[in-house]
Parts: sequence; structure tokens; C-alpha cells
Amino acid sequence: MPPDNLATQIPPGLSVLEYLLEDWATVPPERGAFLATTWRMHENVCRFISDAVYDGRLRPEPHNQNQGLILTGDAHPALAPSAIRFVEVGHQGCAQKSEEEGQVIHEIYASLLRQRYRDREGAIHPMTTENILVVSPYNMQVNTGDLDKAPKLTKFNER
Repeated sequence: MPPDNLATQIPPGLSVLEYLLEDWATVPPERGAFLATTWRMHENVCRFISDAVYDGRLRPEPHNQNQGLILTGDAHPALAPSAIRFVEVGHQGCAQKSEEEGQVIHEIYASLLRQRYRDREGAIHPMTTENILVVSPYNMQVNTGDLDKAPKLTKFNER
């Protein structure tokens, strides 16, 4: 289809990419190239992201298996060597900010700074503030309590 006619074919509310992909989450092999290797994520993280977003087609580069946190005995219980974790925090009446969530974020953040990590080449490093990014869907949550002490804070949609 000539490009000048494409805009007239796209239903309102769809992006060009959504229109071209139809019901596919990723580019089908017969329609183009999909870069199926991630050079950053460990398999324990990649598996979820791949299944949730990339039709199960994304795979980690083998050396990614080397990377992970090296946890001390007093590490926060939410931390794992390599994983996506859900931490439930009980509170009531908090629509856009929660002091309780802010406190838990600080506890995990402080614990992370006491850990070390192994990179994909196997080298061990101390965890620093440069290795941590706290992401929140709301500006108000980013600004809750002392979260501004963490140098890398962002709203989810600003990444």
C-alpha cells in the first residue's frame, strides 16, 4: 500500500505500529526482523518480560546468567539474586501517594546499597546509587517523604 494511503486506512485510536502489527505483540517473521537477544536481562527477569510483552520470543545472551546480586545475610527479604519481585504494602485511602510504600522503598533501597553484584563478565562490584533506579507511576509518589534522597527517580512514563 502506498504510504500516502496508509493514514486513511488506520482506524482512529490506533498507532501506525499497532495497525501494522494487527494482533501480534512483536513483528511476525514474515513481516520483518525481531531482535530476539537481550544483552542486559538475566533469564529470571527476561522470561517474564518475554512472555508478557514479546510473545515469548526474547532470550538473554548466555553471559547474562552470570549477573546478579550477591546478598548479605541481613538483606531485605524482598531482594533476590535475580528476579522480578512484587512487594505488597498494606495501606488505606492512598490513591496517588503512600507514606507506607515510601518507607518500604527506602528500606529496600538502603539494603541494596549494602549489597554487591556480579556483572555479566563475572566481576564483582559494590552496589551504588548509580546502579539503582526507583520508578513510580505518579509524580506525587516520587515526591513522597524522603524519596528525593535517591538520585535516580522517575515516573514510569518518563523512561
